[in-house]
Amino acid sequence: MTWFKIDDGAYTHPKMIKAGNAAVGLWLRCGAYAAQHLTEGRVPAVVAGMLGTGPQVARLVKAGLWHESGHACPRCPPVSDGYLMHDFLVYNPSRASVEDSRRRESDRKQRGRDRRRSGARPSPDAPRTGTDPDPDADGNTPDSDPDSGDSAGEGGVSHRDGAGVSRSSRPGPSRAVSGGGSRESADRRGPAPAALCALPADWEPDDALLAWAMAAGHMQRLGLDGLDHATAKWRTHRAAGPKRTPEQWRLDWQQWITRERPDAPPAGRHLRAVPPARLSRADQHAAALQAALDEMNSASRKDGTA
Repeated sequence: MTWFKIDDGAYTHPKMIKAGNAAVGLWLRCGAYAAQHLTEGRVPAVVAGMLGTGPQVARLVKAGLWHESGHACPRCPPVSDGYLMHDFLVYNPSRASVEDSRRRESDRKQRGRDRRRSGARPSPDAPRTGTDPDPDADGNTPDSDPDSGDSAGEGGVSHRDGAGVSRSSRPGPSRAVSGGGSRESADRRGPAPAALCALPADWEPDDALLAWAMAAGHMQRLGLDGLDHATAKWRTHRAAGPKRTPEQWRLDWQQWITRERPDAPPAGRHLRAVPPARLSRADQHAAALQAALDEMNSASRKDGTA
């Protein structure tokens, strides 16, 4: 069994809002299809047509959630037929990884059956009967880091489960540690020091940074076009600056966006600001999302009557 992983902040992502609920439903169904059939994010055109409509596919491509044949995204592999889900392999395992995990799990079970037939006692290193195997052996047990942001599933032990064996018969999704070995051994070694680099000319904020801008209110304050303009201005000012690590560039961009003030209302589509009131942060966030959805629905109705 494989899982299609979704970040828990996906519902606030500008790409999701731009695509609309119907198209996001198609994105979700095709993501589950890709995970089940190990297509590594590739969606055949016949499957997209069976699960959705042409306008929904066009919305996903326009929003950047899907790529067509001949796309120029440097982070995604080419696709010759149908469509490709953007950044699918960033959050989901590859076909080779899943098949390797299944093969190792099958071998482990076969060794257990052979021991039972021969009446041999399990070795001290083998898992005891009735206990869970090594959580990193099959790649299906949740990681211990619940704040990794790599999936929409719960990390570690579910709040519904006690300290014993989980009552759920379906293992939760996880993200394997690259390079093999357990997460514990990787943490013991510590992260490798990041190398300094110049700011790439095509640098763009990733999904996590866009979600941060939305949650912090900068997306509502600047608008989508205003955020793009501020990013382009930041790249221009930092192009000739000293080298930094990728994480330092991300922090510097966040500081720049926090200080950025629009000179004039940005042209084109933008999110209406939440009127000042005695609202909690969650209520303000929900109101901003509703305003964005109302504006896009209004624009869609105008396009339909045009």
